[in-house]
Amino acid sequence: VNRKDPAAEAALRAALAARERAAREFPDVLEFRVRLGGSTHNLGRWLHNQNRTDEALATFQQAKAITGAALERAPQSGMALDFFGKHLEMIGYCHSIKQDPAGLAATARELAAVPSKDPTRPLRVADFLLRSWHFDGKTNPALLDEAMVQLGVAEQRGLTARQLPTKGFEALEGRDDYAQWRERVGRVAPPAK
Repeated sequence: VNRKDPAAEAALRAALAARERAAREFPDVLEFRVRLGGSTHNLGRWLHNQNRTDEALATFQQAKAITGAALERAPQSGMALDFFGKHLEMIGYCHSIKQDPAGLAATARELAAVPSKDPTRPLRVADFLLRSWHFDGKTNPALLDEAMVQLGVAEQRGLTARQLPTKGFEALEGRDDYAQWRERVGRVAPPAK
């Protein structure tokens, strides 16, 4: 959907209404519920891209609730787990924009608990924790330790040197464990194709 197209919001809402009808008419079809969460997420992304952060946050929270209900029925659904993680990531970005460190840290912890093999997801969790560790003149050093735990998870999942972030972890500079982590991961080459 083109962000600048004035008809985009109406098209996204029409698609969402169609998904809602399908989920309502066929309540036992799990995929319809999961795709409803996905369509809700798509509307949230569009709102986010329009800088309508409050509306986007509410929409992502709605998508999370829809997908969460689907996960209660099928906790191992790969599609639902993927969507659920994406909803949480966008909720985290909204909390960051709103400068809500408590909401951001809580979202980071919830995202960390979502099963995933993606080695970059713990980087996003660490990023959220680091965005919330120093706010309004106050710091919470325990969040730095939590971020380091997430970087270790990324390493265990096979994070490669190519996937290393170029910025965003400045709060960890000067820590020996961070320097050692960067050195270890920096030596890991991506798998051969």
